[in-house]
Amino acid sequence: MKNFHPWQIKVFKFFILILSFVPTLLVCTDIYRAYDANSMIGVASNGFLLMGSLYLFGYTGSYLYSGNIAGSFTDFLFYPRYYLKTPPVITTRQHGLITAGKYELAEKELFELREKNPASPEVTILLGDLHAGIFNDPQQGIADIMFFRRKRHLRHHELNLQIMMRCTDFLLAANQPAQAVELLESEIKIPFVYTRRERNVLRRRIEILKTQLT
Repeated sequence: MKNFHPWQIKVFKFFILILSFVPTLLVCTDIYRAYDANSMIGVASNGFLLMGSLYLFGYTGSYLYSGNIAGSFTDFLFYPRYYLKTPPVITTRQHGLITAGKYELAEKELFELREKNPASPEVTILLGDLHAGIFNDPQQGIADIMFFRRKRHLRHHELNLQIMMRCTDFLLAANQPAQAVELLESEIKIPFVYTRRERNVLRRRIEILKTQLT
């Protein structure tokens, strides 16, 4: 691909994506014909083919475009339960303890909450802020987010971007800017976790960090 211009690569990717959608169009045509002929068996059998062709389209798109559009569509189609709203973990009491200066007790209760809810963004943010901010221990704050990163579900959550921005700040506080770039570059490649707008935010942050490294 190094010998091709960027626009040629984009045209090639788009052409491949369109080709992957052709089976879907053909199956839809067969479904229409079966329905027109009052053949419910034909409609049902082609329905399974339609699911497979949509998966092919979604998988191709996610491979070509890092999951921005088609990958998210594929995930929604085959794993809709991932998009159901998960109730947030309530951390009001722990917020109150921190406000009252009872940091050790807040930390203890947050660890207990995390043990029960290892993929909780709410607990991760509060625990990371407690360690990196109040305890002035950015390394532990980084460890808190890395723990969440290993346990989280690969689906979008409105706090994912906020958590990664915090981790970047913690890494900078720990004088690890190169690791911050590496983290964000790996995050941006993970499908289904960020919206297109959020990916653009990550890209801009990467660009800023790289200018600081030079």
